[in-house]
Amino acid sequence: MMRNALVSGDAAARPRVLVVDDDAMMCEAVDQVLRDMCEVITTTRPQDVPKLLADGLEVDLLVLDVQMPVMTGMELHRVLVATAPELASHTIFITGGLAIPDIAAFFDSVSNRCVDKPFTEEQLLDAVCAELEACGWTT
Repeated sequence: MMRNALVSGDAAARPRVLVVDDDAMMCEAVDQVLRDMCEVITTTRPQDVPKLLADGLEVDLLVLDVQMPVMTGMELHRVLVATAPELASHTIFITGGLAIPDIAAFFDSVSNRCVDKPFTEEQLLDAVCAELEACGWTT
């Protein structure tokens, strides 16, 4: 898979990915992995995402941490299911908490991809490329 060659109908367009993680260093790390193939937007404030989307932010894919203090990724996903269902369906979760019962139960109830922390660059790229192809981007 040529990860630098994702295209849509507009050859100049690049997929837009919103990364949400309360850890700014994790946002930066994900940005560094994805920036060659995507336009990456990051935020450490999950509670701001619904307003950003309502105000017109358009993204193809969401990379979302699960365990965050103010609003969890699970809570944000539930909001998006009601307000932005297409984006909710194109959300990749990142977490180190798959063994936690509430988180495991959540993942049993959704079909979204999940990348377990710590993850490799390759694991993240594989998940993002697969989901972008599901969004209609081709390689």
